[in-house]
Amino acid sequence: MMPALVIEFLGLPGAGKSTLAERLLRRLQAEGLVVGRREAIGRLEGGRARHYARLLAFTIAQRRHLSAAMRLAAAVTPASMLRWRFAAKLATWPYRLSLVHRHHHDALVLDQGPLQSAWCVLLDGELREESVLRAEVHDLMADGCLTFAFVYVDVAPALAADRIAARGPMAPPFHRDRAETLRLLTTHRPHLARILEMAEEHVRAPVLRVDGSAPLEQNDVCIAAFVDRLPRRAWRPRASPPLDRLLRRLAAG
Repeated sequence: MMPALVIEFLGLPGAGKSTLAERLLRRLQAEGLVVGRREAIGRLEGGRARHYARLLAFTIAQRRHLSAAMRLAAAVTPASMLRWRFAAKLATWPYRLSLVHRHHHDALVLDQGPLQSAWCVLLDGELREESVLRAEVHDLMADGCLTFAFVYVDVAPALAADRIAARGPMAPPFHRDRAETLRLLTTHRPHLARILEMAEEHVRAPVLRVDGSAPLEQNDVCIAAFVDRLPRRAWRPRASPPLDRLLRRLAAG
């Protein structure tokens, strides 16, 4: 089984991750690749009951993932229900990534992936032990059937706060006024960069850093060049026969 490529976009809320990720996804699909997105790998195959039954079975069999996520939440003070909720969502990422091959994806483009989810657990809190965060990042990168690459969309907290305010109310904790949002972004921006460093050190994944305030077209060119340089062993050949491409698309849903 050939390793699938996971390209995760990271950055502050309002940095433009979703827009850039969607543009890359469409470009890769136009090249004939079967490319998945975050929503697709969370699809409830066979109904909600079967989906949650598979998730439960995976969690029991691979309970270290849940334990690692809960340890991260416990290492952040103060405790809060929102933090534990973020940790529970974080614990589902190993299961969701395990579905990449089930969907026969050549690549997965994530505007909100496992590293960004780990960052969410830290929001509005103080991490007491960095080693716990490092262990969680290593656990998230443990799937040997996946190859990771990251695009870090950097943007000043003030600009991100302005974009969030213009977008309208977001989910907690970014549902507050601009001043509180700016404080939160400024406080936790270094943590996001640190999480990326940990992943880069652990799996030696390629990383591209782009300026989130730059024109979209300029960043598109940079991201396209970056992706084109990634080792092609991580994907199936582009020049596959048309029938094979069609069958793989149908298999991916």
